[in-house]
Amino acid sequence: MIDPIEARMWSDNHAAFSNQVEQAARGFWRKYAAAHAHIYRAPWRSRTGAR
Repeated sequence: MIDPIEARMWSDNHAAFSNQVEQAARGFWRKYAAAHAHIYRAPWRSRTGAR
């Protein structure tokens, strides 16, 4: 059972918490995408085998 104080805290702060989670996920995705692009643009990954 949720008490009224906890319910009020959640209703007041859930938007801010959701935004923080979203920002963290976007930051992680940007870093992942950059690392992924770097790995797959690497010369040793080309089909020709040129180094």
